[in-house]
Amino acid sequence: MVSGAYRRRLDRRAIIYALHADLSQPVQPLQPRAESAPAQEQQKPSTNQERSSGRVALPVEVVPGPEHAADTAEQQRHADENAATEKDLADATWKLAYFTLALAAFAAGQVALFFWQLGLIRESLDDAKIAAEAARDGAHAATAGATAARDNADIARLTMISRDRAYLTQRGTRWISHRENDTGRIFWRIRPRWVNDGNTPTRNLRVIAQYELRDTELPRDFAFDPGTIPRAHTIGPKDGFESNFKELFGQDLVEIEEGRKFFYIWGVARYNDVFPGTPERVTKFCIFARTTAGDPLKSCDEKTNPFEIVFGIYDRHNCADEDCDTETERAHGASLPTPSPPCD
Repeated sequence: MVSGAYRRRLDRRAIIYALHADLSQPVQPLQPRAESAPAQEQQKPSTNQERSSGRVALPVEVVPGPEHAADTAEQQRHADENAATEKDLADATWKLAYFTLALAAFAAGQVALFFWQLGLIRESLDDAKIAAEAARDGAHAATAGATAARDNADIARLTMISRDRAYLTQRGTRWISHRENDTGRIFWRIRPRWVNDGNTPTRNLRVIAQYELRDTELPRDFAFDPGTIPRAHTIGPKDGFESNFKELFGQDLVEIEEGRKFFYIWGVARYNDVFPGTPERVTKFCIFARTTAGDPLKSCDEKTNPFEIVFGIYDRHNCADEDCDTETERAHGASLPTPSPPCD
């Protein structure tokens, strides 16, 4: 497009040229030239006009001035700058598109990586859960195994203790006749016997025996208080000993046989076994004279006077270990004391 200022300059130049050529000749309006047109342009009058007027039209050459060249160069420079700017903008747009596409691909890769890692984490959690359950089951099995092993060890220990511990029991009573030197009366020295039926010796044994010769039966509220129990020696396995003795005259035994007197022997033994951590053991007994055989007023003789005292188990104060914690302290499966041989 030709600017307005450029067109006005062309019009002024055409007018000047026309005035010099022919003041009476009308000037044809000039047409703007494109920038690509040739530098010189000639206008020829038509033949009819020449014939009618008898005048000759002069050719007018429009020569662009310096300002036109400057404007053309400026417009070209602006066009080049616009073209370069558009090219740079297009290049930048493509680069931005490539970068955006790369970012989208990278984001898609990150999303895919996230889901892949999420799957790995889920698998790891599943594996961890399985491992935890296996560990828990193993711990339960180990605990059960340890409990079973401990129980087996406890059972084995209890079995060993019950098989080999010391068991102290009152086993029979021995009586021996004697004669007083000054009066010649017969008296009988009576001793209860203790036996360790276990396979190991006792420890810290303390034992005592008490005697009750009464005109009446033993009352139901009898306290069985031994007082201070003296210390005795250790009793080995399958070994025994006799406790402190009691002397009865023959006449006392006659009255016992006739039911006019009552004779009781009771005692307590406290001891430990050889196994550590076990409780204190205790054995209690109480027996009474039921009847006699032979003449208690005479010395014992295997041929002429085989004498024997028959004892029975009283229904109280007969127990061992934890059975003695009951109030009645009754005997459980206790056997009658084994009588001593006549005239021992």
